[in-house]
Amino acid sequence: LLVINDADEINVNIDLSKHDDYYSVTGSDASRRLKDFILMYSQRTFDANKSFAQIDSLKQMGASDSLVIIATNRKNEDLAKLNQYLKSFISGSSHPALSLFALSWASRSFPKAEFESSLDEVVKKFPEHEMLKSVKGTYEKQKTQAGAPASPSQNSWVGKAAPDLAMPGMENNAVSISSFKGKYLLVDFWASWCGPCRQENPNVVKAYNEYKNKNFTILGVSLDQDKTKWLDAIKQDKLTWNHMSDLKAWDSKSVDVYKFDGIPFNVLIDPSGTVIAENLRGFDLEKKLSEVLK
Repeated sequence: LLVINDADEINVNIDLSKHDDYYSVTGSDASRRLKDFILMYSQRTFDANKSFAQIDSLKQMGASDSLVIIATNRKNEDLAKLNQYLKSFISGSSHPALSLFALSWASRSFPKAEFESSLDEVVKKFPEHEMLKSVKGTYEKQKTQAGAPASPSQNSWVGKAAPDLAMPGMENNAVSISSFKGKYLLVDFWASWCGPCRQENPNVVKAYNEYKNKNFTILGVSLDQDKTKWLDAIKQDKLTWNHMSDLKAWDSKSVDVYKFDGIPFNVLIDPSGTVIAENLRGFDLEKKLSEVLK
């Protein structure tokens, strides 16, 4: 569970007999609001994901266009409600760390213009917050790079043959990307020490459970150094697919081969071995898988 360190003493009461609302926080108003936000966001995300799944089921059953359109409209409504909740929460937040956390989740579903507007609003509200200024600067830099002529296609793996990569598995067995040829494969680059990776893992688990019986699987590639922490994170986050790591952190062969400079990062490879998408998170991952795994 997450708390915001804004008080000398913060008390957390945990009741593991409960499935969802299993803890309470006192002594930190920001932490209490964060807890409420996570619970509410999860509920609204569940509704939106259920709408995505309904569309997929209707398409598989060969339902009429009118039924698919109705389901699509419902999905759009659920997504709009989620984004409206996020926008309202971010605007009303009185703590910069809380706003920053909500913004990171909003980036998964907000249209570009809406995300930029919310980011600008939060930075103006908390002009002295160093992390917010850093996020703003990084976002502007990435946007400039993305607008450079030919740059995205040069740096993207999409449309190219996926380079092979072989490393020791969890039990020191040999594992390689090429051994999964013939399946849709999501190669997920992550690490136990990476906070954003761990926050994204529930989305990856959901995608795996939903599509694992449709010629789809996942291969986790870790940038860990400590094998025990790596294996513990796999167990804690319920990552029940294949994993491999050379336990060299940022000196990992995977960084040199796939040329990424941040995690989480992933590539989606089709059965022929061609990369068809990359950097899929949250709704983007769900949407892409629903398209290709009909």
